[in-house]
Amino acid sequence: MTTVPSSGAFAALRPSDSSSSNGSDDGSDIEHDKYDNDCKGIDDGKIIDEEREESSDEIRERETIQGLTTVSLSPSHSLPTPPPPSSSSSSSRERVKLTGSSANVHWRAIPWTHLRTHPLYHSLPLTETVYSLSPSDYCLYRQDSWQWNALHQGRLTTSKVASILGFYESLSSTALSLPKSLSGHDRAVTAWRELTMKPPRDWTHLNADYKGERVDGEGEGESESVWIDEREGESRFAYAYRPTDREIDCVRGGTNTVRIDNAIHARLAWGSAQEATALLGLLNVLYNQERVEEKKDQSKGDQRGRRYRLRESGMQVLEAVTLEIERDGEREGESDMERERRLLYREIECKVTQLGTLPLIGASPDGLVDTVLEGETEGESVLIEREVVEVKCFSPFISNNTLSPSRNKKRETLRVSRYRPSNTTPNTVSGKSDVSMCVPVWHIPQLQLEMFCTGLYCHSALLVVLYIDGMMVYRVKRNDNVSELYYV
Repeated sequence: MTTVPSSGAFAALRPSDSSSSNGSDDGSDIEHDKYDNDCKGIDDGKIIDEEREESSDEIRERETIQGLTTVSLSPSHSLPTPPPPSSSSSSSRERVKLTGSSANVHWRAIPWTHLRTHPLYHSLPLTETVYSLSPSDYCLYRQDSWQWNALHQGRLTTSKVASILGFYESLSSTALSLPKSLSGHDRAVTAWRELTMKPPRDWTHLNADYKGERVDGEGEGESESVWIDEREGESRFAYAYRPTDREIDCVRGGTNTVRIDNAIHARLAWGSAQEATALLGLLNVLYNQERVEEKKDQSKGDQRGRRYRLRESGMQVLEAVTLEIERDGEREGESDMERERRLLYREIECKVTQLGTLPLIGASPDGLVDTVLEGETEGESVLIEREVVEVKCFSPFISNNTLSPSRNKKRETLRVSRYRPSNTTPNTVSGKSDVSMCVPVWHIPQLQLEMFCTGLYCHSALLVVLYIDGMMVYRVKRNDNVSELYYV
């Protein structure tokens, strides 16, 4: 295990030495990178609660789980150097309690309120400060707002697209080797019922909460102090994460935490609770990528470096894309691919607005990454590329059905599994990489729709898969043939 700095940096994610390739050798549309956790700068207690009552000291006691060294809670939140490997290390890990009756889905998680105050994260404005004048403004509504939920009415979104396309029907799911839990006709019926709801003729009601303009992020609370600037040092992270004890209790949910003793419920709650953590990990990765490229540019005498900006995203609607295309027109030097995309957008928009053969269409990626080229003057930059970000958090909780002697009846308990799907890392078969097999096929419609709704110049998607011991990042390229097949 590497030496852990005493910075308290959270979500310490670094490129793994075992992942030397950024993409497949066979020209696949999917590239990958692997990142491992050196440590986490905060611990939300045990990942799973035991059946017996624990004292406050035990709850605050740091543990070593999967070789991730953690420390006792203190105002400084400093991280000690991990002990050197010993022959007893494996046996000590085996003694860690990984079964219990309630899942701690906030284990090592940070709240959205903290992520939104990260100096390098571009968050959306408060919902009450947004006044939408056209579909181009709908993307400004945060995904935890009622306006974002209202935009789903009568609209084909990523939660419905795979069901409508028949991916989960019995024959299709068998042919695609989908998990049995996803197979069935119920998803398509539910999606159809939601699409039969007629959208409103106008969306002016979205402005009901408008209270006037305000500085972005104002009213988020006093959370700026959780980020400590470390860009001048040798840390791999621009900002270290150092929350107070009170803020850590907020992460845990305090005394109002709902007990989750069901594996299915734990899986859903884990995905929501850990999403901000995954985005923080990606933010750290992008920061390190900037530093690597900056050194290369300086060696060549080029002062105009690339910068990566991770943005929060609301719903990207198709109406906004077509409005942008009509407003901006064809730009000079446009490629044949971009011209074909314009025609495809116009054809689909005609079916939505004029023929009525398609419903409204939209997608809500978990984030956007803008690649910009810095200008010669400060503050000047040129957008080179935009990518959508989709986060998938792999829940470690699985059912552990046992017979309780005290109650003499079958009850469900949970246990933490170190299992990671075998296809998360590319293998070499007959000299060719099978990276494309790493991304589950039922995610493809979602990713392609997100890219399609984000605009003309969105060429790829970053799929971030978070595990309890690290994360994988896949780049999936846009395929307009897929969009044409789906909607035309």
